[in-house]
Amino acid sequence: MACLLISSLGQMLFPMCISKIINMYGGKEESLKYVMSEVYKTAFLILGISTFSFCRIYFIETSIEKITRRLRKSLFEKILNQNLSFFDKQKTGELITRLSNDIEVSSKILIHLSFGIRNFIAALIGGICALHISPSKLFNSFLLPVSTALLIGTSYGKYVKRISIYKQEKLSECIDFASEKIHNISNVRLLNGESFEKREFTKYLDEVYKAGTKYSFIKAGNHFLFFSIISLFLLHLINYGNYLIANKFINTGDLFSLIMYSLFCGSGIQGVMQSIGDLQKCIGSCSKVLQIINLPKNELNEYWLNDSIKFLRSDDYAIKFDNVSFSYDNNNNVNTVGSSTNQISNSSGSNIGISNSGSCNSDSSNSDGGLASRGENGAKKNYALKNVSFYLPHNKSVAIVGKSGSGKTTILNLLSKKNSVNSGNILIGNFPINNINSSALRSILGIITQNPFLFNISVRSNLLYPYKAHVSMLKEQIKLIEEVNNKDTYTNKKNYSSVEKNDNSKEIINDRRREIYNFLSEQMRNTQKNINNITEDQLKSMYKDFNIHDFLINYSKYDNINVGVNGSFLSGGQKQRVYLAQNLFKNNKILIFDEPTSSLDSLSEKIINEALLKHMKGKTTIIFTHRLDLLNFVDYIGVLNDGTMIQFGLRNNVLEKPCDILRQILNQNTY
Repeated sequence: MACLLISSLGQMLFPMCISKIINMYGGKEESLKYVMSEVYKTAFLILGISTFSFCRIYFIETSIEKITRRLRKSLFEKILNQNLSFFDKQKTGELITRLSNDIEVSSKILIHLSFGIRNFIAALIGGICALHISPSKLFNSFLLPVSTALLIGTSYGKYVKRISIYKQEKLSECIDFASEKIHNISNVRLLNGESFEKREFTKYLDEVYKAGTKYSFIKAGNHFLFFSIISLFLLHLINYGNYLIANKFINTGDLFSLIMYSLFCGSGIQGVMQSIGDLQKCIGSCSKVLQIINLPKNELNEYWLNDSIKFLRSDDYAIKFDNVSFSYDNNNNVNTVGSSTNQISNSSGSNIGISNSGSCNSDSSNSDGGLASRGENGAKKNYALKNVSFYLPHNKSVAIVGKSGSGKTTILNLLSKKNSVNSGNILIGNFPINNINSSALRSILGIITQNPFLFNISVRSNLLYPYKAHVSMLKEQIKLIEEVNNKDTYTNKKNYSSVEKNDNSKEIINDRRREIYNFLSEQMRNTQKNINNITEDQLKSMYKDFNIHDFLINYSKYDNINVGVNGSFLSGGQKQRVYLAQNLFKNNKILIFDEPTSSLDSLSEKIINEALLKHMKGKTTIIFTHRLDLLNFVDYIGVLNDGTMIQFGLRNNVLEKPCDILRQILNQNTY
């Protein structure tokens, strides 16, 4: 700010110095001997102005880079911390636009503000100096054009803001469309959709072009009006000024000074108007960024974390579904058949509605097809799961089968807390998952989905990613505790006189917080130690288990080469094998497989099945499958139909007396 003020004020002295030099040449001879002295002073002033202008630009640009970095960091962290439902509503292209273009535009607010302040100072001081120098007749002739320029400029600023926001919205839609098609280029190409998508993209481009053309017209009109007004203003000033010189009302140096101050004033006004338009554009972009940044903060929930620690310390990872109903509709009201209990026993599967005998549930459907019910408002609602109950003991495995759309993936989503149940309870051990921190829950889950995903890093780094991610999660939780402690310490110091020394509730909170802090720190140290202790032999063993070593030719080099975006450098089978190894290398307590061998050939499938069986030992495992071979690995089998668990029990019992749905599935060629 100091550099801005000094450089702006220095510029205002420049016309005065030039005026003195001109008047010296037009004055008496004795004044000429002082001309060079005045020239040197003016040159020194110019160097000073240039130096402070350099400092102003440098400090502003470095500040902009800091702001950009901080905004991008805050926005990216906020996006990653959102619930998964947030990404169902928000398009990826829009988020990328916020992270790139909108933040870039928003961060320029400092330079536009600086430019506006500098032009305001130039307009204000230039106008005052011009008013001081000019005769009253000349000043009166300026009032009308200056007032007109201000009125037009203010109106234009508001209009430019509306057009700018409209243009950004159209561009965001266009980028989002392109992002979706590029992301799914394989499907587009398989459907011969290139020509169709080109035409569709052209329509979006036409909308952007129309908005851009409108914005260009407004911007060009802005320059046209101000250039015309300022040029006519200067023409009038020169014409009327020469008349005043001829009549001895003003000398040549003062006229030159008056012209320069008038130019400063006019260009300053134009600059202020342009800055207002640019600031409006920045505000439009900034508001979109702040909509995400101002979403609820990831606060420390001490009770939640405390329960999570007890969960992580437990040795019981049995899984229990008790009358669980779930609908993808926004309305969370669910009318269930039968009552839902909050306190349930976990002694066996028989006390939650389905026995381990493997018998079919004769009441597997209802009048609405097993999936429909009516909410409180009378509207018919569809449920992905309806009153699902089963119990899987600790360190046991179950294969859940069912036709497409029967609710298998929904069970996975509920267990991983991607979605929350509408009614009923899901327990792991004695802990309802609603009382467990999502990060703590996922730290013991190894989830393999139907669509394998790999990061654009090496095979080795992909395998180590779950470990490193776990360490970062623990560091973030520890940081939250430290922030809360620092905040409480500051508050207590500030209000020390009102704090009672024997405050038992605070002592309890501090003890709990200390326990959580110590546990998380211990977990972080142990995980980091595990990472450091990983040997080449362990990696080679994992590669061999999942048949990765066959394409890792020259092992010492190739496993450090990036696999491409989503494993694009690998075949489908290779990618799935690396994906399986990645999710099993961390040795999680609970494993969930959703068609784990869907992309493998028969030879690879046999090898992978043996590896899966090896890594399933000593873990609670759920497998959603269409493969008969995998049914031989499990202890239990469950059958889903239309969102209802119609059969559940020990494998042999179920296979001896399969229900109609299971019998149909077993007779299909896919088995």
